[in-house]
Amino acid sequence: MRNNSKGRRRILVVALTMGVAAAVGAVAAPTASAHHTGPCETYTVARDLGRIHNAVESRAVENNTTSTIPVTFTSTVASTVTTTFSASASISGGVNVSVINLSVSATVGVTTTNSVTTSIGVNVGPVQVAPGMTLFGDWGVFGQLTEGTYWKMFACSLAGHTRPPSQAYGTAFSPIAQGWKVWQA
Repeated sequence: MRNNSKGRRRILVVALTMGVAAAVGAVAAPTASAHHTGPCETYTVARDLGRIHNAVESRAVENNTTSTIPVTFTSTVASTVTTTFSASASISGGVNVSVINLSVSATVGVTTTNSVTTSIGVNVGPVQVAPGMTLFGDWGVFGQLTEGTYWKMFACSLAGHTRPPSQAYGTAFSPIAQGWKVWQA
């Protein structure tokens, strides 16, 4: 019976020693290992500023005749338009455009993408232009313009656990699709 009580004391001492070691290790561990429940980067849309057209080429045809004329525009420029974020303050390490586009798509209800490349040879028309009128056309990328806050937390990585979060309020342009915008004046 006596041997049995010594065995229990040894187990108790080992358990107590391991518990103290675990507690010391937990106190010495960096704060970055603490449980994190949110994303490391977010973009919160505060205002929907509407859809805009980012032109990569422009055309105009004036009808100086006394009859209506048909006009067709054909794109001749291939250009890539990307997501942009303009703010008065910079975000350390830059912004992740995918984070912006996911938030814009979810908040505004449109499908956005990181970039759109325009194609050569896309037509619009024929558009009937009245006498004395001018047909204007812009070829480019339609996108969603929003205003909001981009926030980046550095505690998600061990290397940056001592850095404070970086945030900036600004305007984001998120590409949707290529296309022509035409109007008469």
